[in-house]
Amino acid sequence: MAYPIAKYILPPIYSLWIRKVEGIENLPKTSFIVAANHTSYFDGLLLPSIIAPKLNKKMTALVNSIYWKIPITGFFLTMWGAIPAYVGKEKDSKKKNKESIKIAVSAVKKGDILMIFPEGKRSK
Repeated sequence: MAYPIAKYILPPIYSLWIRKVEGIENLPKTSFIVAANHTSYFDGLLLPSIIAPKLNKKMTALVNSIYWKIPITGFFLTMWGAIPAYVGKEKDSKKKNKESIKIAVSAVKKGDILMIFPEGKRSK
């Protein structure tokens, strides 16, 4: 599982830019969906490295399926339990996305935290 990376390696790195996280005590103790702005490549690592260890809950995300075509990112996304979202013109993307949504709903029902970036790509 990728949590040792998020728990031990990333905090010293993100603490260079982020001095204080406020409001984490307001997050629900049950499952929920994090819908965040996606302004940098670091967003996908930052949120889980802050939220998951504080709540001691499994966190997953819907991630563009193209990242599984890159071996190293595909390895870590699979290890983390990320769910592919088929946003391109891939064969059977509608059918595959239905399955991905079922997996995401199941994760939330199970008590996990689901992270999504509603705009579907990084924004300015």
